[in-house]
Amino acid sequence: MKGPSLDYCLNYIKFTLRSEGDESLSEEEERLFSDILEEDADSSKVIDAYFEEHGLKRDFDSKLKPGYYEGTKCPLNYLGIKDRDRLDDVDLMISSIRTAGLFVDPINREPDLEYYLTVHKRLFSDIYPDAGKIREIDASKRTDFVPVKEVPRLLRNLFKKLKESDYLKAFEDEDDFINELSYIMGELESIHPFFDGNGRTTRFFVTHLAHRSKYEVDWINADSDSLLEASISAIDGDNQPLVDLLEEITYPIEED
Repeated sequence: MKGPSLDYCLNYIKFTLRSEGDESLSEEEERLFSDILEEDADSSKVIDAYFEEHGLKRDFDSKLKPGYYEGTKCPLNYLGIKDRDRLDDVDLMISSIRTAGLFVDPINREPDLEYYLTVHKRLFSDIYPDAGKIREIDASKRTDFVPVKEVPRLLRNLFKKLKESDYLKAFEDEDDFINELSYIMGELESIHPFFDGNGRTTRFFVTHLAHRSKYEVDWINADSDSLLEASISAIDGDNQPLVDLLEEITYPIEED
């Protein structure tokens, strides 16, 4: 496989599962992700098999407006799932399979806004019709995110700033790099560009930014509750907890 090592990618997926509430990975699931990462299995075919095994079929009313199904907390989805616990399980497994696919079949472009949107599309397009699209309605989760009308402008400004630093490559000092990486992550959390799946998209994006600048973010050693609290603090304007967390798990990649 290209890019990060097999163990690193597998640990990244394990942390994602853990941070979303799935504390364990069965031997069968670990073997499945390893097969994708070693290119012995194709992620799309694995998803087709998962759909068949779990009796999942597309049941989507295109006339529905973006948001939740009436009377539920389930976002509009291709599978017509209106039970939140079941949707969360399916969403997590499918997006994790797609994460493995992203590691072996990376997006071939600089990490600009289009790259960021494409990450979300690749992770969630099997499930949500608005995958890869900026949200059209206001959103909140434990805290209010920026109003929807402000999202496009704030994204453009953030990615303009990011490009001016050659996507953080301009920061040669490690402390400066981690401060800026934390800033980008915190801003994306606050802008909350998508209706759902923001945390996983942003985490993959900042991990890619770090790797491009020859750093690894060792997520498996992060505490998921601390990450959640740090993200909330960043949204509220205090980025220091996120800086502190990333300082503990980000390190330069040793050259061979």
